Amino acid sequence: MTQLHGLECSSLFLDGVRVFQPTLQANRTLRELSLPSCWMGDEAIRLIADALVGNGIMEGFDISQNDITSVGLADITRLLAATRLKWINLSFNEMFDEINVTHRFFLALSRHEFLKELVLEKCRLGDEGIHHIAGHLAENAIMEVLIICYNSITAAGLADIIRMIE
Repeated sequence: MTQLHGLECSSLFLDGVRVFQPTLQANRTLRELSLPSCWMGDEAIRLIADALVGNGIMEGFDISQNDITSVGLADITRLLAATRLKWINLSFNEMFDEINVTHRFFLALSRHEFLKELVLEKCRLGDEGIHHIAGHLAENAIMEVLIICYNSITAAGLADIIRMIE
């Protein structure tokens, strides 16, 4: 069996994830999985999270632009808690619309010991979400990069970010 360390694929869709999930679950060498613009949706994210929870070496995960909502964010939170991800890109998914799920995600981030880069471009992240980020990440000394472009953040949200980094 090939010891694949990184995989990037687009246009996978839900049916492709169903076919790919057993292989993904069996593979213990994969360090980076990049599935941008696949339009997979929440069910596919659940299948991927189920497959990757046992992968102790996973470092990077890009699931940008996949039509993921707060339902899928709950599975991403479960995956985050069970892995050593160093970077994750969730951009262009409108997933931060349900505040309880958002809170659990950022709480998991605050407890994560490995994540250095979080990309949340155009995720329907507003001031309340930024407040959660700032509150939970203020104590996370390992975070190095936070990208939050193209969200509905006002001066109040920016003030929370400034307090976080001071």
